[in-house]
Amino acid sequence: LWLDLSAGLTVGALAVPQSMSYAAVAGLPPQIGLYCDLQVAYHLLGRSPHVVIGPVAVMSLLTHSALAAFPDEAHRVALSSFLALLVAGVQTVLGAVGAGSFLARLVPEMAVAAFTLAAAVTIARTQVPQLVGASAAQGKSWDTTAVMVSLSSLAVLEAVRLIKRPFALLSKLGPVVLMSTLVGIEYIQPTGLDLVGHIPRGLPSL
Repeated sequence: LWLDLSAGLTVGALAVPQSMSYAAVAGLPPQIGLYCDLQVAYHLLGRSPHVVIGPVAVMSLLTHSALAAFPDEAHRVALSSFLALLVAGVQTVLGAVGAGSFLARLVPEMAVAAFTLAAAVTIARTQVPQLVGASAAQGKSWDTTAVMVSLSSLAVLEAVRLIKRPFALLSKLGPVVLMSTLVGIEYIQPTGLDLVGHIPRGLPSL
């Protein structure tokens, strides 16, 4: 029971902020990332119980590239849903005919490594303004509070990476606890730090 509880807390604490971040990378509202974690079909039909299903960095980056030409947010949300269904259909056909593994073997490992590195650099470059609290709308090139929070978070992430058992759970939840505390302080005594804000409740409408 303790191991199940630890796994649930770790995955839940990781999935919520990670999914909202991936939605931001894709240029979509944060709640869309949370909706993507509701992978009911895979849990019923999937073959591996160990695969974490949900949005990933490369997928979000490609989605942003495909939808960047559409300025209206509601339009992007609708098109992202259609894109997800289209990709699911293609993957279903490839899986049904057994072509997935064949096509994967045609891609050289060097190309995969280069693509992954380029995606990581692109994502890091596009997220620097959020990291330093820059806001074109407010005319700010950087914000002291945002820089301090970002550096503190990066320091905690690097520190807890070195923590081993019996503090494994603390090493996973430490950054989340730190950010939750800072957000709570921001609500009590606002300092001008930009927050995600209100997230709509309930399931997405069809």
